[in-house]
Amino acid sequence: MYKKLVTQKKGVKDSPLDFVDISVSVTEGFSQEDMLKRLHAKLPNGEIISGVPAFITLWRQVPGFKGLAFLINLPFIKHLAVKVYDHILAPTLYKRYMRSIKNRKQCDI
Repeated sequence: MYKKLVTQKKGVKDSPLDFVDISVSVTEGFSQEDMLKRLHAKLPNGEIISGVPAFITLWRQVPGFKGLAFLINLPFIKHLAVKVYDHILAPTLYKRYMRSIKNRKQCDI
C-alpha cells in the first residue's frame, strides 16, 4: 500500500524509499522471521530501525501520512504506540500472516 502511494505521487525514480521483498532478500544480520515479525526501515546511514520508529520514518515520506508521523512521534503518544505495537499489533499481525501462509500451503496440496 505504501509503495503504491509513494510511486503514484512521486514516481518510482523520484521515490526516497526502496521497498525490499523480504521473501526474496533479507538484510544481513537478520533472519527472515525477524524481518516478518516487525516493520523494518533502513536509514540513509545504513542503520536498521524497527517498530514504531520505522513507521514514523516511513510515514514522513508517504503522501498523506506526514500528519500521522508527527502525531505518533509526540512523546506520550509515541510511548503508548510503542507498547501497543510491540505487545499487541506486531505479534497479532505476524500470527495472522503465518496462518495465511499455512492456509495457502494447504490449498496448494
